[in-house]
Amino acid sequence: MKDWLRLLRISNLPTVWSSVLVPLAFAGGPRGVDFANPDTYLAVGVALVSATCLYLAGMVLNDVLDLRIDRMERPERPLPAGRINPRTATAAGVSMLGVGAILPFGLGAAAGIAATSIAVAVVAYDALHLRTAWSTVLMGICRGGIYVLSTLCLCSYYGWSDDIGFALAIFAAPMVIHVVGFSMVARHEVDNDPPISCPSCDYVVADSTVLCSECGASCEDSARRAKHEARIEVYHQWWGTATMSLVLPFALSLVVVLFLVAIMGGIGTFAYVAGMTAFSVLLVVAAVAIMGVAVVRGTRHLHRNPTAIGRFVLRSIRNISLYDACILLFLLGIHSSTSSIGGPPASTSVVLALALGCYFATMAAHRRIPGT
Repeated sequence: MKDWLRLLRISNLPTVWSSVLVPLAFAGGPRGVDFANPDTYLAVGVALVSATCLYLAGMVLNDVLDLRIDRMERPERPLPAGRINPRTATAAGVSMLGVGAILPFGLGAAAGIAATSIAVAVVAYDALHLRTAWSTVLMGICRGGIYVLSTLCLCSYYGWSDDIGFALAIFAAPMVIHVVGFSMVARHEVDNDPPISCPSCDYVVADSTVLCSECGASCEDSARRAKHEARIEVYHQWWGTATMSLVLPFALSLVVVLFLVAIMGGIGTFAYVAGMTAFSVLLVVAAVAIMGVAVVRGTRHLHRNPTAIGRFVLRSIRNISLYDACILLFLLGIHSSTSSIGGPPASTSVVLALALGCYFATMAAHRRIPGT
């Protein structure tokens, strides 16, 4: 059983669930969805099952297609170690992929198309990720697509509005960038050997070459390794910094709110700020601070320890649930300032607690089952 849990990267699954839950706070309008409505639970249930199946299928099929290279680089994995039959794993992955893609069609064509699109992106990523680094964009689209899938499942009962599309654009786009960023870093998790080329001119040389025949520079292993590590460090700095995109929606919103409040002479005097109260602004500030500290800590640790890729990736994965929780905290701050609808919606507070639970569940699960 533990081998299957490791193959499925089951410890990362709470981050999928928290993303499914986020649209509960905005798909039903300012008051969120109606928890007393049975249709709400059906829509969320379908979205949870579909997203779970698509994620697990992607993990299994990834290992199936990586079997040849894992036998050399990660022989301890369940498939190359022979503890799970590759045919059984393939059958399980294809079955889950089919369930995840087909199930949402029961709620409407839009939800079904979203799920099918994610399934196609999953297969494309698994097939292409060994050939091109830019396949990580497909992984980012898959994770950002979870918000779209869940929202469309809920909108089959609550309807669509321009506000929903605006919220999706604000919150899903940074997630895509974040996932692409840490996925690009993760590609070098086992890339410890320097290339067989001159560190000065990149001319391909033999492994035993001492001096480059083109430029005369030293090609000893220590020189090649130093150049390789310097390149990897720069690479990590660029893509590690990209993961900080999760702070952008909160930071930009806070800047706009504070600017509008400042030019109008105080909190609660400008209609488009929705009557922001001091408490509302405090919640928005808290969202910026929490998310900022989390991503900056992870990035700084990577810059100081370029070889600690695994730890950085695990932090980045669980930060997905923290991001979801901060979205809900942010929406709670915005909604709590709207006195005309009777204060903050109960659904936002409930889902905020669930998202935080997913974050801590992922952190605890990573201690038992590897997430990479």
